[in-house]
Amino acid sequence: MNDLEIEEQYLWTFMSDKQKGFLEAFEIVLPDVSHRFCVRHLHTNFKRAGYNGMALKNALWKAASATTIDSEWSRSHFSSLPKCDILLNNLCEVFNKFILDARDKPILKLLETIRHLLMARINSNREKAEKWNLGDICPTIKKALAKTMKDAASYIPKKSNTWNYEVIGPMEGDTWVVDLYNKTCGRKKWELSGIPCKHAISAIWLKKDEVLDYVDDCYKVETYRKIYEVSILPMNGPDLWPKSQNSSPLPPSYLKKKKKERKQKTKKERRR
Repeated sequence: MNDLEIEEQYLWTFMSDKQKGFLEAFEIVLPDVSHRFCVRHLHTNFKRAGYNGMALKNALWKAASATTIDSEWSRSHFSSLPKCDILLNNLCEVFNKFILDARDKPILKLLETIRHLLMARINSNREKAEKWNLGDICPTIKKALAKTMKDAASYIPKKSNTWNYEVIGPMEGDTWVVDLYNKTCGRKKWELSGIPCKHAISAIWLKKDEVLDYVDDCYKVETYRKIYEVSILPMNGPDLWPKSQNSSPLPPSYLKKKKKERKQKTKKERRR
Protein backbone atom coordinates (compact mmCIF):
# COMPACT_ATOMS: atom_id res chain seq x y z
CA MET A 1 0.00 0.00 0.00
CA ASN A 2 2.83 2.41 0.85
CA ASP A 3 4.70 1.54 -2.35
CA LEU A 4 1.61 2.33 -4.43
CA GLU A 5 1.02 5.55 -2.44
CA ILE A 6 -2.62 4.59 -1.86
CA GLU A 7 -4.22 6.76 0.80
CA GLU A 8 -7.94 6.90 0.01
CA GLN A 9 -8.60 3.25 -0.79
CA TYR A 10 -12.21 3.72 -1.93
CA LEU A 11 -10.92 5.63 -4.98
CA TRP A 12 -9.13 2.54 -6.31
CA THR A 13 -10.43 -0.47 -8.25
CA PHE A 14 -8.41 -3.67 -8.80
CA MET A 15 -9.16 -6.52 -11.19
CA SER A 16 -7.58 -9.94 -10.78
CA ASP A 17 -7.82 -13.35 -12.39
CA LYS A 18 -7.00 -16.67 -10.75
CA GLN A 19 -4.02 -15.82 -8.56
CA LYS A 20 -4.14 -17.67 -5.27
CA GLY A 21 -4.07 -15.63 -2.09
CA PHE A 22 -5.43 -12.40 -3.61
CA LEU A 23 -8.68 -12.42 -1.64
CA GLU A 24 -6.87 -12.82 1.66
CA ALA A 25 -4.24 -10.23 0.69
CA PHE A 26 -6.83 -7.61 -0.25
CA GLU A 27 -8.73 -8.18 3.00
CA ILE A 28 -5.57 -7.54 5.01
CA VAL A 29 -3.76 -4.85 2.99
CA LEU A 30 -6.48 -3.06 0.98
CA PRO A 31 -9.83 -3.85 2.58
CA ASP A 32 -11.63 -0.74 1.27
CA VAL A 33 -10.78 -0.88 -2.45
CA SER A 34 -13.20 -2.18 -5.08
CA HIS A 35 -12.23 -5.64 -6.29
CA ARG A 36 -13.40 -7.25 -9.52
CA PHE A 37 -12.71 -10.59 -11.17
CA CYS A 38 -11.98 -11.22 -14.85
CA VAL A 39 -14.95 -13.10 -16.33
CA ARG A 40 -12.74 -14.94 -18.82
CA HIS A 41 -10.85 -16.55 -15.96
CA LEU A 42 -14.08 -17.23 -14.10
CA HIS A 43 -15.34 -19.02 -17.20
CA THR A 44 -12.19 -21.16 -17.23
CA ASN A 45 -12.97 -22.29 -13.66
CA PHE A 46 -16.58 -22.75 -14.76
CA LYS A 47 -15.51 -25.21 -17.47
CA ARG A 48 -13.12 -27.06 -15.17
CA ALA A 49 -16.02 -27.68 -12.82
CA GLY A 50 -17.80 -29.48 -15.67
CA TYR A 51 -20.12 -26.71 -16.90
CA ASN A 52 -19.44 -26.73 -20.64
CA GLY A 53 -21.37 -25.68 -23.72
CA MET A 54 -22.36 -22.41 -25.36
CA ALA A 55 -25.72 -22.18 -23.56
CA LEU A 56 -24.04 -22.10 -20.14
CA LYS A 57 -21.29 -19.78 -21.39
CA ASN A 58 -23.87 -17.32 -22.73
CA ALA A 59 -25.83 -17.51 -19.47
CA LEU A 60 -22.66 -16.75 -17.48
CA TRP A 61 -21.87 -13.69 -19.59
CA LYS A 62 -25.47 -12.49 -19.46
CA ALA A 63 -25.41 -12.64 -15.67
CA ALA A 64 -22.00 -10.94 -15.47
CA SER A 65 -23.06 -8.15 -17.83
CA ALA A 66 -26.32 -7.36 -16.04
CA THR A 67 -26.51 -3.81 -14.70
CA THR A 68 -29.76 -4.03 -12.75
CA ILE A 69 -29.54 -4.70 -9.04
CA ASP A 70 -31.69 -7.85 -8.98
CA SER A 71 -28.76 -9.93 -10.22
CA GLU A 72 -26.75 -11.56 -7.43
CA TRP A 73 -23.31 -10.85 -8.91
CA SER A 74 -22.68 -8.65 -11.90
CA ARG A 75 -21.93 -5.12 -13.01
CA SER A 76 -24.91 -4.02 -10.95
CA HIS A 77 -22.76 -4.27 -7.82
CA PHE A 78 -19.80 -2.33 -9.23
CA SER A 79 -19.00 1.04 -7.73
CA SER A 80 -20.07 3.95 -9.93
CA LEU A 81 -17.00 5.96 -8.87
CA PRO A 82 -14.42 4.63 -11.40
CA LYS A 83 -16.66 5.22 -14.46
CA CYS A 84 -15.52 1.89 -15.84
CA ASP A 85 -17.69 -1.16 -16.49
CA ILE A 86 -15.11 -3.59 -17.92
CA LEU A 87 -15.43 -7.29 -17.08
CA LEU A 88 -12.08 -8.49 -18.45
CA ASN A 89 -8.48 -7.78 -17.52
CA ASN A 90 -7.63 -7.00 -21.15
CA LEU A 91 -5.68 -3.91 -20.05
CA CYS A 92 -3.17 -6.17 -18.29
CA GLU A 93 -3.02 -8.53 -21.27
CA VAL A 94 -2.36 -5.64 -23.66
CA PHE A 95 0.39 -4.28 -21.40
CA ASN A 96 2.00 -7.73 -21.11
CA LYS A 97 2.08 -7.95 -24.91
CA PHE A 98 3.42 -4.39 -25.08
CA ILE A 99 6.46 -5.34 -22.95
CA LEU A 100 6.86 -8.84 -24.42
CA ASP A 101 10.36 -8.19 -25.78
CA ALA A 102 11.53 -6.98 -22.37
CA ARG A 103 10.23 -9.77 -20.19
CA ASP A 104 13.03 -12.29 -20.76
CA LYS A 105 15.86 -9.78 -20.21
CA PRO A 106 17.98 -9.24 -17.08
CA ILE A 107 16.38 -6.87 -14.57
CA LEU A 108 18.22 -3.66 -15.56
CA LYS A 109 17.78 -4.28 -19.29
CA LEU A 110 14.12 -5.12 -18.65
CA LEU A 111 13.50 -1.86 -16.79
CA GLU A 112 15.36 0.20 -19.37
CA THR A 113 13.38 -1.39 -22.22
CA ILE A 114 10.09 -0.68 -20.45
CA ARG A 115 11.21 2.91 -19.76
CA HIS A 116 11.94 3.46 -23.45
CA LEU A 117 8.60 1.96 -24.48
CA LEU A 118 6.66 4.12 -22.03
CA MET A 119 8.62 7.26 -22.89
CA ALA A 120 7.70 6.85 -26.57
CA ARG A 121 4.10 5.88 -25.80
CA ILE A 122 3.42 8.85 -23.51
CA ASN A 123 4.94 11.26 -26.03
CA SER A 124 2.90 9.73 -28.87
CA ASN A 125 -0.36 10.07 -26.91
CA ARG A 126 0.49 13.65 -25.93
CA GLU A 127 1.14 14.66 -29.53
CA LYS A 128 -2.04 12.92 -30.69
CA ALA A 129 -4.16 14.77 -28.10
CA GLU A 130 -2.70 18.13 -29.14
CA LYS A 131 -4.59 17.75 -32.43
CA TRP A 132 -7.96 17.35 -30.66
CA ASN A 133 -10.18 20.32 -29.81
CA LEU A 134 -10.37 21.48 -26.21
CA GLY A 135 -13.89 21.26 -24.80
CA ASP A 136 -14.55 18.11 -26.83
CA ILE A 137 -14.57 14.45 -25.74
CA CYS A 138 -12.07 11.85 -26.94
CA PRO A 139 -12.71 10.41 -30.44
CA THR A 140 -13.28 6.80 -29.34
CA ILE A 141 -15.95 7.88 -26.84
CA LYS A 142 -17.54 10.18 -29.39
CA LYS A 143 -17.79 7.28 -31.84
CA ALA A 144 -19.43 5.04 -29.20
CA LEU A 145 -21.81 7.86 -28.26
CA ALA A 146 -22.88 8.30 -31.90
CA LYS A 147 -23.93 4.63 -32.01
CA THR A 148 -25.90 5.00 -28.79
CA MET A 149 -27.67 8.06 -30.21
CA LYS A 150 -28.98 5.93 -33.08
CA ASP A 151 -30.43 3.46 -30.57
CA ALA A 152 -32.01 6.32 -28.58
CA ALA A 153 -34.18 7.31 -31.53
CA SER A 154 -36.61 4.45 -30.82
CA TYR A 155 -37.35 5.65 -27.25
CA ILE A 156 -40.06 8.08 -26.15
CA PRO A 157 -39.37 10.29 -23.08
CA LYS A 158 -42.18 11.45 -20.78
CA LYS A 159 -41.33 14.55 -18.73
CA SER A 160 -42.10 14.61 -15.01
CA ASN A 161 -40.24 17.82 -14.14
CA THR A 162 -37.12 19.67 -15.26
CA TRP A 163 -34.78 16.79 -14.44
CA ASN A 164 -36.85 13.61 -14.12
CA TYR A 165 -38.19 11.58 -17.04
CA GLU A 166 -39.85 8.24 -17.73
CA VAL A 167 -38.45 6.79 -20.94
CA ILE A 168 -40.49 4.19 -22.83
CA GLY A 169 -38.97 1.76 -25.31
CA PRO A 170 -40.43 -0.12 -28.27
CA MET A 171 -40.92 -3.37 -26.31
CA GLU A 172 -43.54 -3.84 -23.60
CA GLY A 173 -42.04 -3.34 -20.14
CA ASP A 174 -39.02 -1.51 -21.57
CA THR A 175 -39.52 1.55 -19.33
CA TRP A 176 -36.82 3.36 -17.40
CA VAL A 177 -36.52 6.24 -14.93
CA VAL A 178 -33.94 8.89 -15.85
CA ASP A 179 -32.65 11.61 -13.52
CA LEU A 180 -30.61 14.10 -15.54
CA TYR A 181 -29.57 16.15 -12.51
CA ASN A 182 -27.92 13.20 -10.74
CA LYS A 183 -26.99 11.54 -14.05
CA THR A 184 -28.69 8.26 -13.27
CA CYS A 185 -30.85 5.77 -15.13
CA GLY A 186 -32.74 2.74 -13.86
CA ARG A 187 -30.56 0.53 -16.06
CA LYS A 188 -27.47 1.85 -14.19
CA LYS A 189 -25.31 1.70 -17.29
CA TRP A 190 -24.86 5.50 -17.31
CA GLU A 191 -23.58 5.58 -13.72
CA LEU A 192 -21.08 2.78 -14.35
CA SER A 193 -19.57 4.10 -17.58
CA GLY A 194 -20.05 7.86 -17.27
CA ILE A 195 -21.46 7.90 -20.82
CA PRO A 196 -25.18 8.67 -21.27
CA CYS A 197 -27.17 5.58 -22.23
CA LYS A 198 -29.89 5.55 -24.90
CA HIS A 199 -32.60 6.23 -22.28
CA ALA A 200 -30.72 9.25 -20.94
CA ILE A 201 -30.04 10.60 -24.43
CA SER A 202 -33.74 10.43 -25.24
CA ALA A 203 -34.51 12.56 -22.17
CA ILE A 204 -31.63 14.97 -22.93
CA TRP A 205 -33.05 15.57 -26.39
CA LEU A 206 -36.48 16.38 -24.98
CA LYS A 207 -34.88 18.82 -22.55
CA LYS A 208 -33.04 20.32 -25.55
CA ASP A 209 -29.67 20.07 -23.85
CA GLU A 210 -26.32 19.13 -25.39
CA VAL A 211 -25.58 15.40 -24.96
CA LEU A 212 -21.83 16.03 -24.61
CA ASP A 213 -22.49 18.09 -21.48
CA TYR A 214 -23.66 14.92 -19.74
CA VAL A 215 -20.53 12.88 -20.50
CA ASP A 216 -18.24 12.45 -17.48
CA ASP A 217 -15.19 14.71 -17.31
CA CYS A 218 -12.84 11.72 -17.43
CA TYR A 219 -13.55 11.38 -21.16
CA LYS A 220 -12.82 14.99 -22.06
CA VAL A 221 -9.80 16.05 -24.11
CA GLU A 222 -8.60 18.25 -21.25
CA THR A 223 -8.43 15.19 -18.97
CA TYR A 224 -6.61 13.12 -21.56
CA ARG A 225 -4.04 15.85 -22.08
CA LYS A 226 -3.53 16.18 -18.33
CA ILE A 227 -2.84 12.45 -18.03
CA TYR A 228 0.01 12.62 -20.55
CA GLU A 229 1.37 16.09 -19.83
CA VAL A 230 4.26 14.76 -17.69
CA SER A 231 7.08 13.23 -19.75
CA ILE A 232 9.48 10.44 -18.89
CA LEU A 233 12.76 12.32 -19.32
CA PRO A 234 15.79 10.84 -21.12
CA MET A 235 18.71 9.44 -19.14
CA ASN A 236 22.43 9.08 -19.65
CA GLY A 237 23.91 5.61 -20.02
CA PRO A 238 24.88 3.41 -17.05
CA ASP A 239 28.49 4.62 -17.14
CA LEU A 240 27.24 7.93 -15.71
CA TRP A 241 24.89 6.48 -13.11
CA PRO A 242 25.82 7.10 -9.45
CA LYS A 243 27.36 4.09 -7.75
CA SER A 244 25.19 2.47 -5.09
CA GLN A 245 26.66 1.81 -1.66
CA ASN A 246 24.40 -1.19 -1.14
CA SER A 247 25.60 -4.74 -1.53
CA SER A 248 25.01 -6.41 -4.87
CA PRO A 249 21.76 -8.41 -5.10
CA LEU A 250 22.04 -12.17 -5.13
CA PRO A 251 20.00 -14.53 -7.31
CA PRO A 252 17.08 -16.24 -5.57
CA SER A 253 17.77 -19.57 -3.93
CA TYR A 254 16.66 -22.56 -5.94
CA LEU A 255 15.85 -26.01 -4.67
CA LYS A 256 15.92 -28.75 -7.25
CA LYS A 257 12.74 -30.77 -7.12
CA LYS A 258 13.13 -34.45 -6.53
CA LYS A 259 11.91 -36.66 -9.31
CA LYS A 260 9.08 -38.93 -8.36
CA GLU A 261 10.11 -42.56 -8.42
CA ARG A 262 8.22 -44.53 -10.99
CA LYS A 263 6.94 -47.88 -9.94
CA GLN A 264 8.26 -50.54 -12.29
CA LYS A 265 5.49 -52.70 -13.66
CA THR A 266 5.97 -56.42 -13.98
CA LYS A 267 5.58 -58.14 -17.33
CA LYS A 268 2.26 -59.56 -16.12
CA GLU A 269 0.94 -56.07 -15.25
CA ARG A 270 2.07 -54.64 -18.62
CA ARG A 271 0.20 -57.36 -20.50
CA ARG A 272 -2.97 -56.33 -18.73
